[in-house]
Amino acid sequence: MTLAAKILFLLSKTKAGKKFFCFVLVFLVGLLLMPFVFLAVFGSAIMAVAFDETFYFPTLVTTVPSERYNPDRVIIHEYQIVVDVPILDEDGLPMEDAHGNIMTQPVTQTVREEIPSPHYGIDFDLPESTYVVASRSGTIQSVYENGEDGKTVVIQYRDGWQTIYKHLSNTLVSVGQEVLMGQPVGQVGMTGSCTPYDTNHIHNLHFEMKDSSGSYIDPMTKLQPWGEYSDFPTEQIKAVAADEWEDWMGSDAPPYIEWDGTHFAWPVPGYTTLSSDYGYRTLDGEYAFHKGIDIPAPQGTPIYAAAGGIVDTKVHSSYGVAVKISVDGKMVNIYGHMIARADGIVDGVTVEAGQLIGYVGSTGWSTGNHLHFEVRIGNEPTDPKPFF
Repeated sequence: MTLAAKILFLLSKTKAGKKFFCFVLVFLVGLLLMPFVFLAVFGSAIMAVAFDETFYFPTLVTTVPSERYNPDRVIIHEYQIVVDVPILDEDGLPMEDAHGNIMTQPVTQTVREEIPSPHYGIDFDLPESTYVVASRSGTIQSVYENGEDGKTVVIQYRDGWQTIYKHLSNTLVSVGQEVLMGQPVGQVGMTGSCTPYDTNHIHNLHFEMKDSSGSYIDPMTKLQPWGEYSDFPTEQIKAVAADEWEDWMGSDAPPYIEWDGTHFAWPVPGYTTLSSDYGYRTLDGEYAFHKGIDIPAPQGTPIYAAAGGIVDTKVHSSYGVAVKISVDGKMVNIYGHMIARADGIVDGVTVEAGQLIGYVGSTGWSTGNHLHFEVRIGNEPTDPKPFF
C-alpha cells in the first residue's frame, strides 16, 4: 500500500476524515450533476419561450395604437362636383333662351359618401425602419406582397391562432421558418395602401390577429407589454441591426457648424426636477447605465432646443418620436420620447437655441411622460448637466 493510500485509509477512520470524504463525495456528485441541472434549467427556459401562449406587442416602441380595431368602421368620403342647374325666374320656373332651351349655370356641390371600411386590426404609427417583432413563438406561414397590404408576414401558432404584420418596408423571414417571440420579422414601412397621419416622418404597421376558427380578434384584448421579457426582442434586434444599432446615435453635422460654447438653454422651462439622472441606475430590477437625464412633465409640454444645430429625425426606435440635433461636427443632442415634433422640425433644417422642437410624451421605451435629454460627443454619451 502506498503512503498516499495509507493516509487516505487512516483519514477514513476518523470523524473529521469521514466529514471530509462526505464533502468531497457531495462535491463530485454535484459536479457530475451540474451539466444536467444546467440543461434542465436551460431547457425549461427554452420551452417557456417556445410554448408561451402570451401575445406580446409587435413593437417595443409603443403600446398605444393610432387606430383601433373597428369591424363596423365607416369612412366618410366628401368631394366636390360641378353640375349645371337651371336658372330660375322670379316665379321659380326655369328660364329659357331665345331658342327655347332651358338656361343653366354651373354650381359646385359637395357629395358626401359613407363607405363601409371594416378595420380588422390595429395600426401603429412608427418611425421608418422600426423593427417589427414576432408577438409569440411560431412558424412563418406566409410572406407576400400586394397592392393593398404591401409587404406582409403571417405567423401561424400551434394552437391555430395567427398574427399578421402589414405595410412592412422589408421582410426578414421566410415561409416555414420557426421564429422565437421577439424575433424581428421585418421593418416598418409604408408599402401597399398605407396612409399614416404624417407621411413625411411616420410610417405604419397594421397588425391583425385571428383565433383558431379564423375569426378576427381585437388584438388589444390579447396583447401584453414585454415587461420582464423585453430582453428577448432587444437582444434579437441588436443581433440583426448590428452596427446600425449604434450608428443611429452618431452625428451627421458638417464640420463647419461649430458650437459657440455658451451654456445650453433648459429644454423644458418650468420643469427642472430630474426623475432619473445620468449614470448607473436600477430600473425594473436591472442595474444599467442611463445615457442621459430624464425631465418629467405633463404630456404636450413644449420642448425647446438646448443648443442650435442641424435636425435629424433618424434616432433609434427605442427613443420613440425624437429629435437629434447635431450641434457641431462632434456633438449631438438627443431629445427622446416626444408625443410629437413641432411643425417644421424635419431632417436638414437648422434650429436655434430656444426654438420649439416638440412636445413631451411617452413614446418608445418609456414608462411615463418625460423628456430624455442626451448629449453625445464623438458618439460617446456624456453627462448633460455641466452644459447648463
